[in-house]
Amino acid sequence: MNKDNFDMTDIVDKIVIPFDIDQVVKMVTESPVEPGLTHYAESLLRGGPWLEVAHKVIQAYQEHESARRSLLLLMGRLDQSYYGREIETLIVRGLKDDDKFIREAAIRATETLGPEARDLLRGHQDENLWLAKYIDQILT
Repeated sequence: MNKDNFDMTDIVDKIVIPFDIDQVVKMVTESPVEPGLTHYAESLLRGGPWLEVAHKVIQAYQEHESARRSLLLLMGRLDQSYYGREIETLIVRGLKDDDKFIREAAIRATETLGPEARDLLRGHQDENLWLAKYIDQILT
């Protein structure tokens, strides 16, 4: 290797940072995700192998009630072409949750993801008047 022609991209391209769902859960528990604001945990979700990320987020959603809202909001910001079915799984679970803030996060995720995800809202009748109006607004 010629030190005069050393290029860091050769090394950086080979670095693999393992995806750690526990780190993501810790981050969003300590500093919850807020709608409209970038959260530093987003880069961790985007950096991992997409299927592994999706499955670990779904598992974390089941195990960490305090992180559910944040995980829904984060997954709603990702590229649906990679995470489509897995995001839909989370949204459906979120829409059925007893907590209105979890349902709101699921609704927000569908709004962010686009038309295909919005189809998940069709037929969902929310008992909370504000959320029901929000769904109507998204669908019209």
